[in-house]
Amino acid sequence: MSVIASAAPADSGYSPAQSGSGPSRALRTLRIFAIAAGLLESIVFRNYLFPDDISYLEIARNYAAGHWPAAINSYWSPLLSWILALPMKWPGVSDRWELTLLHAVLFLAYLAALFSAERLAVRIAEAVRMPAELLPTWYVTAYCIFLWAALWGVRMLFCPADMIAMAIVLGLALLTLSVAEGRATVRTYWITGALLGLGYLAKAALLPVAPVYLGVIVWNLRHRRERMTRLLPCLAAFVLAAAPFIVALRVEKGYWTAGEAGRLNYAWEICGASRWTHWQGEPGDIGTPLHPVRRLLSSPALYEFNTPLPVSYAPWYDPSWWYAGVRPHFVPANEVRAVARYSAWMLVLLLLTPGVGLALAIALWKRKATIAWPAASASLALPALASMGLYALVYVDRRYIAGQLAILGFLITAAAMPLLATPGLRKAMRAVAVCTVLAFTGLFLAGSAGYGLNDLLTWKSGDFTRNDEYDRAAELRALGLKPGDRVGYIGFSFRAYWALLDQVKIVADIPVHFPRRGGLANPEDDDYSEIDTFWRSPAATQRHVLDLMKEAGAHAVIADVVPSWAQTAGWVHLRSRIRMPSGRHDVYVRFLD
Repeated sequence: MSVIASAAPADSGYSPAQSGSGPSRALRTLRIFAIAAGLLESIVFRNYLFPDDISYLEIARNYAAGHWPAAINSYWSPLLSWILALPMKWPGVSDRWELTLLHAVLFLAYLAALFSAERLAVRIAEAVRMPAELLPTWYVTAYCIFLWAALWGVRMLFCPADMIAMAIVLGLALLTLSVAEGRATVRTYWITGALLGLGYLAKAALLPVAPVYLGVIVWNLRHRRERMTRLLPCLAAFVLAAAPFIVALRVEKGYWTAGEAGRLNYAWEICGASRWTHWQGEPGDIGTPLHPVRRLLSSPALYEFNTPLPVSYAPWYDPSWWYAGVRPHFVPANEVRAVARYSAWMLVLLLLTPGVGLALAIALWKRKATIAWPAASASLALPALASMGLYALVYVDRRYIAGQLAILGFLITAAAMPLLATPGLRKAMRAVAVCTVLAFTGLFLAGSAGYGLNDLLTWKSGDFTRNDEYDRAAELRALGLKPGDRVGYIGFSFRAYWALLDQVKIVADIPVHFPRRGGLANPEDDDYSEIDTFWRSPAATQRHVLDLMKEAGAHAVIADVVPSWAQTAGWVHLRSRIRMPSGRHDVYVRFLD
């Protein structure tokens, strides 16, 4: 099997998107399908809230209100909060529409990613000079890769920051391709630099990859006299976009940092620090907490964090404050395990990418044929692989690398597509493409139904924004909870969006823990052991816990994920429930006055 690199001449005028009515019609049909699928997912998940979203929304509120010291945060990247803060300043926009706003941003980011993915598919087809008769099959394949990456990889129920990052990664790939093919103008370099800066502002993990993109640009300009002058606009735009926030962090935090997310994730995933909240110095060799939460009780584990910071759940609003003093270090055995596990996981994800496995199988079958890689393959693949490699050092969630997988999927399937230039294979591939689209449609509908397609029925009541968290907030207000009150929590403290809606502060909690489950994906698990310890404890112990929460300033205690066997005398059972796959749905409140 031989491999060659090919590219359409820059001035050839060859455009697969316009080479006949068939490809253009295919693109329009697929575009409508993708927009409809994304819109359906957005509507279905419109009331779903990820814990990270609460922090972004609360930071956005502080930006909108002009509370800069509280808004500047070295853990959460600022771009999403800035976007959310703009409409929050409009008159008449209430917190009732915050989730709708959040999912609107997610959908707009999805549309931006879709636009870049489609243009990238067209440009890659140009680069390999794909035969016109294969273009409809190629576009179906490319759109399936995108939909797989966006709606299964990132998903429309998680934080919009990941979809924004995916849109930026795909946009950078499109611009890098222009540079590699000699099509770039001065504006291309300005936009590339701006996108590199916005990538950092959207997801701090994209900052270490910026030098790779710049190196690829320098490499592609190596034979051109103007290479340094072309690079200057890119560097200038990058600095203009990224530097102001870094300076703001320096002013607010008192030391130079581009963000603490990487350092903390390394401490959590590799060094063994308590994951996400309530670090007490474990495992003992990575530093000493400078201002940790106070552990009031060991069994059940009870923590107090009644700080002046006016936020609903301080430990997750700015983890870098509570983990100040952590000094993660290289742990060879843990690092080797992480790299081996996540490299294997990323390989599995790549093989699961629509068309990739089939493309590799065809390449092996027709191993004597010539594979026409796009000439710019290395320019597209290197930044994607570098980003994936950085994640493999710490932790890989498929939503982190969905855009990078889509780019690699485009390259692999496009290179193998010309091998189908026989009538029998073309017919077979068209049948596979149609079946794939039908399968994707079924998966979208099944997934939507599983996560709450029935929520669409709330339109019948005329209340599009109806949400369990809003109902819980209203119910607790009716029971006497007032803005500014302090509460204790037993359960999922950092998922309590109702606390932000009611403007109350959680000041103490018995938390759920999140150990890793193992396996290739190594997802977190929900550990209710401390909650169960509380409910199994004698009445005197439970009373002691409640007294400690009251001493910490709590006016009431809210308990969720309450086991069905718990004795709840003295507690008020709320009508609003939480949705948990574990079957623990009940929520209770107990006032301490």
